Amino acid sequence: MAQQTQRLNYLIFAYGSNLHLEDLLQWFQDRPELTSPNIIAKEPAWCPNYQPIYHYYSTGRKGGALDLIPALGHVTSGALFTIDAETLASIKRKEGCDKFYEQHELLVLTADGKAHHAITFLTVPSQRKATHTPPTEKYADLVRLGQCAFGHDPIAMEQAAANAPITPIITTLFVYGTLMAQESRSHILSQYKISERNMGKIPGRLFDLGSYPGLRPAQEPSDWVYGECIRLENCVTALQEIDEIEGFSDFSAPDNLYERRLVYVTLEETRLQLAWVYFYHQEPSEKRIKQGRWQSTQSY
Repeated sequence: MAQQTQRLNYLIFAYGSNLHLEDLLQWFQDRPELTSPNIIAKEPAWCPNYQPIYHYYSTGRKGGALDLIPALGHVTSGALFTIDAETLASIKRKEGCDKFYEQHELLVLTADGKAHHAITFLTVPSQRKATHTPPTEKYADLVRLGQCAFGHDPIAMEQAAANAPITPIITTLFVYGTLMAQESRSHILSQYKISERNMGKIPGRLFDLGSYPGLRPAQEPSDWVYGECIRLENCVTALQEIDEIEGFSDFSAPDNLYERRLVYVTLEETRLQLAWVYFYHQEPSEKRIKQGRWQSTQSY
């Protein structure tokens, strides 16, 4: 990749063949009239409430090319990159804007509990077919390898390529308050078939809000919050009810009481598990729970 000649002012979310950097760079190399791209790969990311689909035929790929469609409770895995204005213009040319794909700004999540607004590309509605458009084996392999390069399980992408039902890729929830076992709302999760429950911890600060706690981001390396990492067989439906309980209406809503985000949970065996968690949206004035454990779980 070229040395930086412009500021990398644009954040882009890639989820398909653009995740395969060798393939992306080859596209630039095949067009010597273009300046070499300025691209810096930042980190894995997930686009909430979208899932992958093949319903667009690409003449360049000689088969289906990937797109996203809204899907409540699902996420699409990919990665964030920073690029400069000239590279963005070239990628827009590659995507055939605005004839085949069009530029969108979507909210995407990273595993540190943060949300980002990033550019991505979705197919133009007039290009979408009513039936499945299978990709070539070469294209599907590019997508799979790109996903794996950023540590993702490519199962959802493989299901989309095969026109199979998409399995939600995040089915775990980290709870640290009233939803834990023996707490006042533990029965809510039980109805969604808990298949696994492990003690774990995440970076953060815990505050006593009266009858329930509030999680805020960590400020020091020693800031940890302890709770339970729960795997649910019907996580998508469960999240709809829990969102309502936690006062979370949408990922970009300004009046959320809590924000649903993604974090890596450190489990007892020191392994990491990606999970949903709810952060308190306000800066609390209430007393901090310095031990990071909520009430009756302090014995853990």
